[in-house]
Amino acid sequence: MILSCLKLCASYGTKQVLKNASLEVRPGDFICVCGANGSGKSTFLKLLSGLERGKSKKSPSFLQIDSAEKMPSLTEDDGSRTVFLLDLPRREIARRIAFLPQSEFPAWDTTVFDMILTGRFAPSGTSYTAEDYSRVKEAARFLEITPLLERSVFTLSGGEFQKCRIARAIAQQGEFLILDEPCAGLDINAESALLKKMRILSDGGKTGVVVSIHNINAAVRFAKKIALLSDGGIVCGSAEEVIAYLDKLRMTIQYLGASDCKLNEGSMRADVNLSIREVGAEEFGTRTEMKNLNSFKAIARAIENERERQIDLLESGEKVIQETRRWDDAKEYSYAMRSKEDAQDYRYFPDPDLVPILISDAWLDEIRAKQPEFREEKKARYQEEYGLPEYDADILTGTKKLADIFEETVALGANPKKVSNWLMVETMRLLKEHEMDAEDITFSAENLAKLIKLVDSQAINSSVAKEVFEIIFEKDIDPDKYVEEKGLKTVNDEGALRATVEKVIADNPQSVEDYRNGKEKAIGFLVGQTMKAMKGKANPGMVNQILKELL
Repeated sequence: MILSCLKLCASYGTKQVLKNASLEVRPGDFICVCGANGSGKSTFLKLLSGLERGKSKKSPSFLQIDSAEKMPSLTEDDGSRTVFLLDLPRREIARRIAFLPQSEFPAWDTTVFDMILTGRFAPSGTSYTAEDYSRVKEAARFLEITPLLERSVFTLSGGEFQKCRIARAIAQQGEFLILDEPCAGLDINAESALLKKMRILSDGGKTGVVVSIHNINAAVRFAKKIALLSDGGIVCGSAEEVIAYLDKLRMTIQYLGASDCKLNEGSMRADVNLSIREVGAEEFGTRTEMKNLNSFKAIARAIENERERQIDLLESGEKVIQETRRWDDAKEYSYAMRSKEDAQDYRYFPDPDLVPILISDAWLDEIRAKQPEFREEKKARYQEEYGLPEYDADILTGTKKLADIFEETVALGANPKKVSNWLMVETMRLLKEHEMDAEDITFSAENLAKLIKLVDSQAINSSVAKEVFEIIFEKDIDPDKYVEEKGLKTVNDEGALRATVEKVIADNPQSVEDYRNGKEKAIGFLVGQTMKAMKGKANPGMVNQILKELL
C-alpha cells in the first residue's frame, strides 16, 4: 500500500498559505516534516491524513491509497483509486492511517488503557475485543509504559502522556503513522528515545512513519543520533546533545563496573572536536580540538565559547586554524596549544609490536550474555516489579550508586516507595547542599533500612527521622543506637501528652477560640506548640487526637 498526496494546498489562517506540495509515503519510510511555528506543518499533516481538505477550489487535494506505481494527474478522474479519507467510514480511516495531532486530551477517558483503546474506534458505542486489548499491551510494551496502563490519564506527567498518545496511534495498527510534533515538550534524551522507537517501526517495513519536527536542525540531529559515522565518531549538533551523549556513555561504563567515571579525578575525560558551517552548506568547516575539560559544565561552556569564536572569525573574514586548544574554565577562555594542519601532524602509523587480534562472533555473544542490567532495563523493572512511578525510576537509575543503594535497602525489607522517597528527597537535598555527586555517598543501605523501620514502627516521627538521616548521611551512624543515646524516641505516653496539650490550650486562648469559631487551621498552631514543648518527640497523631477531644 502507498499513501500518495498530489498538489496539497490549503489556506492557513489569514496570513499563511500552504503552497502546492506532493509527497508519497511507502511502508518502511521514515519521514521528518520540518518547519517553524506557523509554517503550516500541522495543516500539511492533516491534509496528508485526509482529516482536512484543501480549501483552494483551483488546486484541490488528491489522496491516493493503493499500490499504484504512478500517481494520477490533476486532470484524471479515477474514483476507484483517488479518494478523500473524509469520505470513508471511521473504521476504514483507522485501519489505514493513525493520525496524532499536537494536543488531544480526551475528557472521557479514565485510564491509560481506555485512552489507547479509543484510538482505533469512536469513544462511544464501541465494544472491544480480546484482539483490541492485545494491541494495547503490545504498544505499551514497545514504548515501555506497561506500568501506566491502569493509571488515570489525569495523573500522568507530560512525558508519560505523550508516550501514551503515541501508543494510541501504534495500537491502531494503521499502515501509516502521522505524528504532529510527537516530541513536543520532551528533553533531548526522551526525544531521541521516542524517535528511535518510530525508526524501529519503519525498519520493520510494514509501517510508514511521518513525524513533524520543529526545525531542520532537530531533524539533522536526530538523523545523526541514530547512526555512527564510518570512523566511529559521534556527531552532535549542540552542547546539550554532547552532554546527553557523554552522560549516557558515563552511565553505561558505570553500570558495567569498569570505572567510576569521575571527570574531576581524571577517570573519565572528553576532548571536544568542533566545527561550524553556514546554514544550507553541506560540508563543515575546519575543526579544532579542545582539551582540559574536567566537568560536564566545563564541556558545555567550552563548546558554546568555541562556537562563537569560530563564527566571529569567519564573519570577520579570517580563517579557522586546525589546532588543539586548551580551555581555562575559570576564565571561560581557550588558547592555542599546538597547530595540526594535516593528518601527518597526528603521527598515525601502525605499531609493529601490536599483533592483529581476531575476535570471534562466539566470544562476542558470550560477552553480551554476561552484560549487567543497564539503566533502561532497570527502569522498566522498577516500575513493573516495585510499582514505582516513571519519575522515581528515572531518578533512581540516574546513577549506579543510587540504584545499588535502593536495591540493597529494599532487599533488607524496606518498602520500595519509602526507600525511593528517602533517596529522591532527603538524599538529593543533602547532595546538593554539600556539592557532592551520588557516587560520593558513604552511608550504607543497612542504616537507611533501620531508619525507615524506626519510622514505620513509630519509634520516631518524621521530623526526628530527617535530623537522624542527616547524621547518617555524614557519618553513617547506626540509627538505633543514635536514637537511644540521644533520647529521641517518640513519646507515646498518653498521660504525658495530655498534660502538655492541656497546658498549651491554657496558654493559647485566642487559638482555641479561633478553632471553635470554625478556623480549622488554628489547630495546626496548637499542634506545633505541643511539639515544641515536647522537643519534637511527641506522636503527632496522638497530639491531634487529644487536641480535638479537648477542644
